[in-house]
Amino acid sequence: MRHYTQYSLKSLNTFGFECIAKDFIEIDNIDNISENFNYIDKNFDVIKLLENRKFLVIGKGSNLILANKFFDGLVIYISDKNLDIINENILAVSAGYVWHDLVEFCLNNKYYGLENLALIPGTVGASPIQNIGAYGVEVQQFIDKIQVYNLQTKAIEFLSNVQCKFSYRDSIFKHTNQYIVLKVFFKFTDYTANISYKELSNYLNLYELEVLPQNIFKAVVYIRNQKLPKPEILGNAGSFFKNPIIETQKLQNLLNLYPKLINYPIDNNYTKLAAGWLIDNCNFKGYKYKQVGVYEKQALVLVNYTAVYANEILELASLIQQTVLEKFDIQLEIEPIIIN
Repeated sequence: MRHYTQYSLKSLNTFGFECIAKDFIEIDNIDNISENFNYIDKNFDVIKLLENRKFLVIGKGSNLILANKFFDGLVIYISDKNLDIINENILAVSAGYVWHDLVEFCLNNKYYGLENLALIPGTVGASPIQNIGAYGVEVQQFIDKIQVYNLQTKAIEFLSNVQCKFSYRDSIFKHTNQYIVLKVFFKFTDYTANISYKELSNYLNLYELEVLPQNIFKAVVYIRNQKLPKPEILGNAGSFFKNPIIETQKLQNLLNLYPKLINYPIDNNYTKLAAGWLIDNCNFKGYKYKQVGVYEKQALVLVNYTAVYANEILELASLIQQTVLEKFDIQLEIEPIIIN
């Protein structure tokens, strides 16, 4: 464990925004978590920090917007990258393990199912927080349980899949700050390939590839590289807005006006819309606003060209939300977590 003061978080958020943390603690061995928090409790009033939202756990910051120049609190960074094979069906993976590295490990060791989630930036510890998903798959489908440190009880606990309250881009972790994710236990059972998204099936058909995990992985990596910028080259947080879910009756009204509206039926009552299509049809693709903008290949991705701080990206997001609301009567919700 290492403790720093006045620590720059610029390299720990994929937008590359500058933000100075008053205190920063790196935990590189979660097996010593209790000992680490004995030190933290002696030096900080953790409960007060939680109440005042001055306590932040960070991974690679791929789903964060650091809204202010200074974070007047404590940042915890878990860098532990262990992976344990519990049995032929279960892996226990530390929070600091890089997500895409896990996808590759699983593919190479015949733990199939996560290949649809290839190239999603960030760490394993962040994956359940927003229930990451792509191309028809969500991480909740593979989570057996999660080992957490409970800041209220000061104890290591386990949350079952059900206790995590997963839903679309959501979980219990987005509604309480009392838990720190230490390890995620992934369960792999009967494998069923998911090529429900046309982009995947089109790629496999074009190159005459079998529906195999390795080929789905290739397809996802190719597609993402074609339309999503690498954060280390152009700052971004991936999909900036959630795909909105609307009632089917509202969908019919919209289709009467916009027959090409991209939508994905959920059930008889609800349908998910492609937020990128809505934004694109408001003419925002490639739009530049001051030192930030909308990516030219994917309207769902907001990018940072040269902005030092986050205020301009939030202004652009507000402009997009207002325009989409006025045109389609749909309120877009920002996907990354905004840290004030």
